[in-house]
Amino acid sequence: MTVEQYKEIIEVAGMQLTPLKHNIELVSIFLDVDKTTVGRMKAREVMQDIQNMQDEMKAYTVGLTVNMEDETLERMNFQEITLGEFIDLEHYLTHGELDKLLAVLYRKKFNGGMVKHTYEPYNQVDIDYRSLRFLKMPADQLAKNWQEYLNYRNGLIAVYQSLFEENEEDMLEEEDVMTAAERKKMEMQKNHGAFAWESLILFLCCDDITKWENVCDLPVILAFNITSYQKAAKKN
Repeated sequence: MTVEQYKEIIEVAGMQLTPLKHNIELVSIFLDVDKTTVGRMKAREVMQDIQNMQDEMKAYTVGLTVNMEDETLERMNFQEITLGEFIDLEHYLTHGELDKLLAVLYRKKFNGGMVKHTYEPYNQVDIDYRSLRFLKMPADQLAKNWQEYLNYRNGLIAVYQSLFEENEEDMLEEEDVMTAAERKKMEMQKNHGAFAWESLILFLCCDDITKWENVCDLPVILAFNITSYQKAAKKN
């Protein structure tokens, strides 16, 4: 199974289908055949293919390196992800874009000998180009990154959940002085998850947008820790 097929399976998981239609969709993706062909198969054959797919996916591992166009890419340590990268990964998780998530996480690594290693700059990575190459790669050492990163992300958000709750409360205090257009924009931002991120970055920028890129380049854990400290100090 390729990354592209696994991505389609993620999409199916988010659909509200009857069990029969759900299984037909999955087998169609797994065997790479049209749904009409699967619909003509016997029920026991369909269930056997579902079992084969599940067995294959259980055997998946996480490959820490991949080769792409004569380059070796290494999976980043999640703790080194920057705030800007984390925000983009949130978007890719929300939209089921496994290929783009992989394009963010797998980067060229430059070992510095006695100094700290570095990864290729995020702003120099062509995410669209690289994600297209990931789509055609085997999923066996890549697809598991989806769940592994999701677990890390969920743990991180759980630890710092109060940041986002407090941030929204602070912004809501200003809602009374907003114009109708500004209030509508704020509601749209909330619905798309931009509200919390933009206000968090502005908080770290001290409302100085010239510092926006510098803030986005901070390790996400450091950014969250600074925000926690500053909010606690502000309350005291």
